[in-house]
Amino acid sequence: YYHYFRNLGVAIGISADRLVTMAGPLRRIIGVHGARMYYNLTNIHACLRMAPRGEQLTELFNNFVGADRIAVTDDHPDWQKCGRGRIGQLFEVVRIAITVGWRALRLENGVREFETTVDQFAEDTQPARLQDNSLVELLACFRRFIDIRSHRWVKASLADAAAMLSYGLLKGSLHEEFPDEDLASLHNTLLKGLPDLASNKPVIGLWKLSRQIQKDPQLLKLFQQNDGHKVWNAVQQQSKFSKFHGSLRQYLDDSGFRCSGELMLTVASFQENPAALVEILKAYSALSGESPAERLHEQESQRITETDRMLKTLSQRWWVRWLPWPRKSLKVRWLLKWTQHSIALRERARLKQALLEFVDRAGLELVEYLPYERSRHTFTSSQDWRLSFLKGEA
Repeated sequence: YYHYFRNLGVAIGISADRLVTMAGPLRRIIGVHGARMYYNLTNIHACLRMAPRGEQLTELFNNFVGADRIAVTDDHPDWQKCGRGRIGQLFEVVRIAITVGWRALRLENGVREFETTVDQFAEDTQPARLQDNSLVELLACFRRFIDIRSHRWVKASLADAAAMLSYGLLKGSLHEEFPDEDLASLHNTLLKGLPDLASNKPVIGLWKLSRQIQKDPQLLKLFQQNDGHKVWNAVQQQSKFSKFHGSLRQYLDDSGFRCSGELMLTVASFQENPAALVEILKAYSALSGESPAERLHEQESQRITETDRMLKTLSQRWWVRWLPWPRKSLKVRWLLKWTQHSIALRERARLKQALLEFVDRAGLELVEYLPYERSRHTFTSSQDWRLSFLKGEA
């Protein structure tokens, strides 16, 4: 996360001197308490306040992640106290504005490049390909992962920043135009039911699998009367379930790395633990009613209707009706499209993040199955061996 925030600052044009000033809180963005890692919001806020328009950035960040405002001590000055004077600050602001505009225009290209990088790494580090690799070769793969995660991540972090910025600006603009309390969540209404989001595909795929289960009495009985491990073994071994096994295997290949805790190296994915996915399918197969795809379609229709109503209201207000340009309706329309596009790009980047963590975890697991190299060292546990591997000592 040090690299995440620092490289993001470099990418948007923040000066090197200011980044040096930020070094302290940047290195303490993640803290450890009770053997668990936590975000240190005080230091995140300190970094944001040291950037131009830092107070507004802090509010946007809090609004996006659902955090509360945290007081920052004088140990972390705001951006006006760590600049080179007004003229230097003016030049920096202009440079940042130009850089951010350029990055926004190339945002989709950047996400596409990030997707290509992760896909290539995933292709090169498939477990089947790594089975015969030596410890040195596995270590090279791990270092390649670290390089992507630390230094090539900026294209994904730019998508995060764009989503945060656009979401906050959209919410603020709509609240200014529609301050009524019952319209406080209008911005969320205008963002629901977005088509082709990367996060929609796994849910729709699970529902389709559950419909296959419901249509097959033998398969449904198997799911209803057995736990996840027994179901998975039966589906694999019994030929009468071969069609469903093929569909389930395809789902695991396409989306099996997406699960709760998917970004944790310590949590097994559905590809590694299919029985956990079977348990979810057991619950899905007991459900009836509209599918997630149908629900998304309803939400999309509601979003389109509300969007048309909102834009029509803005365009008919008397103080802007006779102005040729710019109308507030045009501003909000553009801001809404930018927000929707940024959210879609952020979802695409997050999908690849989950894939990256999965293939790295799979590579690390292979370290425990290297009998030749392990025979040359004495370790009290596999954890000691893995730690030695990560430190480069083995």
